[in-house]
Amino acid sequence: MEGLEQEEVDVKPVLISLQVEKEPPAKKPKKPEVRRGLYCSVNDCHNATKDKFGNPSGFRFFRFPLRNQEQREKWIFALNRRDKDGNPWKPGNSARVCSVHFISGEYSKSRLDPDYVPTIFPGMNKREIQRRKVAKDRYKRMIERKFVKIKQEPLEPQQELVLQTVTDVSA
Repeated sequence: MEGLEQEEVDVKPVLISLQVEKEPPAKKPKKPEVRRGLYCSVNDCHNATKDKFGNPSGFRFFRFPLRNQEQREKWIFALNRRDKDGNPWKPGNSARVCSVHFISGEYSKSRLDPDYVPTIFPGMNKREIQRRKVAKDRYKRMIERKFVKIKQEPLEPQQELVLQTVTDVSA
């Protein structure tokens, strides 16, 4: 190759950047979302009708009384909740209180019973909870005494006579 002359060429290194598009990371399959059912309305109480696996939790949940307005208002006052505006909280249809907040584990319709209103709340010390349990025991003894007293009282002669005349009239 005699006729070809070679020229010297200035060669400069050139950086070539290759942009390789990374594939987005593989999405992890989402765990099926477990609905935990109803929650307790008491502040700082996280009890629900189901645990995180969807199994029954073992707690009982009670609706706010609808017919007994006095008891309903006392429950709302005992919970001491406020709306975001600072107004007293009003329970909705799904609002519930769990059995943990009642001394015996369920509410009572008797005004004298300590379980008429939820009284055990998160953050209470053990001594206060024990006082409330003693009050429940005192209430039970009072009811037993009244029941025994009613059962043991004999009828007075006038009451027996009235009963006898009522039975005679019906015969």
